Amino acid sequence: MLLALLWAVWWVSWGFLSVMLLPGLAASGIAVRVIPGILFLLATFSAWKSEYLCGLALVVVGLLVLVGFPAWAPRWYPSDATVFVMAVGGLPPLLAGALFMEVRRRRIRAELEEFED
Repeated sequence: MLLALLWAVWWVSWGFLSVMLLPGLAASGIAVRVIPGILFLLATFSAWKSEYLCGLALVVVGLLVLVGFPAWAPRWYPSDATVFVMAVGGLPPLLAGALFMEVRRRRIRAELEEFED
């Protein structure tokens, strides 16, 4: 959970710093840089309530970045940069979410096996 939190804080920081360093961005440019990190951070905070819900939220955030970033990116944005952002912005929450869900599944399985014994 700590790794997901650090990754989320890094993305939020990167998003806000890039907006501050690039004045005059349109609203879509600001959204592309800031919203994924905020969603990742909110999904990570939900882990304190439920690992499964956090995992599900992180998977959704990962998919939103993988699908949404190419849709929101400006036409002039280089395709190799789009692929890079999708890889570093979409895959980590997707993988972290899958790991959270797997941990929850294993914990339930262990509890059921312990109950049966």
